[in-house]
Amino acid sequence: MPLAEATVEDHLATSSDHFTLSLTFPDIKLAPSQPGKIRVTTEDELKRFVEIVELGAAEIPRADSTPEELDELASSLASLLTSAAKAAGRPARKGGRSAPWWTEECAAAAAGFRAIRRLYPLSFNQNVQVAKRDFHRVVRRAKRQYWRNLIDSFTSNSAVFKAVRWLKPPGGFQPPPLQVNNVVYETQMDKANALRQATLERRTAEDDIANA
Repeated sequence: MPLAEATVEDHLATSSDHFTLSLTFPDIKLAPSQPGKIRVTTEDELKRFVEIVELGAAEIPRADSTPEELDELASSLASLLTSAAKAAGRPARKGGRSAPWWTEECAAAAAGFRAIRRLYPLSFNQNVQVAKRDFHRVVRRAKRQYWRNLIDSFTSNSAVFKAVRWLKPPGGFQPPPLQVNNVVYETQMDKANALRQATLERRTAEDDIANA
């Protein structure tokens, strides 16, 4: 660790051939984490956001035209809007994408469940359990309908393999394209055909070694 120190304390006698070490670590404070983005998009979230802003605005004192009072008013308004967004909205996911089976009905059910859960943070309430059960029911129905539609859309074996390959998350390593005779091949099938032609089809039966 940078700036850390270790000192052998000779005056602290120990048995055998051991020594006592005194370690000093620097007082390094962690950098403050940057707040993430908050999404307030659904109808319930927007309604809750407006309600919180209206209640908080009544507590903000009126300001005159002095620069100090205007700065204080602007700071209070910014703090109120930020707090209302955090209370009514949800953190935005970074770099992710929604599941292919996720529908508007799922989003509405999730927003309703979050709204009920905010009213009862301990979750020991019948309304919370009912909202959770309804949300899970909507998700199961959406998944079932998605997979049913996907399976019904298959018309060939290649479509099945294409769907499975599309659903499988890509790994961290992506194979580079292949270049053969100034031609670049990117897909796995094109690479396989190019290698087959370049290695197996470049010779004919006349190039075989004659039997002794």
